[in-house]
Amino acid sequence: IWLPTITVILLWVHFHMVKRHGISKRL
Repeated sequence: IWLPTITVILLWVHFHMVKRHGISKRL
């Protein structure tokens, strides 16, 4: 099963980007 892995990676990348940008409200 690789779909959950892709989801986790996407979520991690998105979270990391948000943390790096300092809670940017661009959802």
